[in-house]
Amino acid sequence: MFGFIYTIIGFAIFWGLVIFAVWFLWKNRNILKATKFKDWFSVRKWTSVLYSYAVSTLFPFHVIEQMVIRLYDEDCKGYIEEIDPSTGKTVKKLVTCRENGSCVHCGCDMIKAYTPWDRCSEGNWGAMELDKEKYSEIRRNYPVKIKVEWPE
Repeated sequence: MFGFIYTIIGFAIFWGLVIFAVWFLWKNRNILKATKFKDWFSVRKWTSVLYSYAVSTLFPFHVIEQMVIRLYDEDCKGYIEEIDPSTGKTVKKLVTCRENGSCVHCGCDMIKAYTPWDRCSEGNWGAMELDKEKYSEIRRNYPVKIKVEWPE
């Protein structure tokens, strides 16, 4: 009796997954046109697709953009004192809060830059705008250029 029930449940789960896969492929057919046929059967590729779908759902582009603006804020830098190893003297060095790992002004941890509801203690940035339309309006009114340079 229970074997029959488990068989029916397994059958329903299997066909549910098949129907979901067909629906997912149909919904994303434009993306799939650019892929190679062999990649459709790669576990690694499907894991990547599911992971990127989850991340893009949890962190939409406008939220990631606000994180980048916080992390690369030109106003969020200051001088710290450190000891020069060659001379043993204390020297002042200009660093960004991101490079320092904590705010050079108030000392708070830069992990706050990744959380949408936290604000900078020094007022450099406020809480993130999670509504995409409101954020687009803010960006139109206050345009921002983001420049990321890699040290050589």
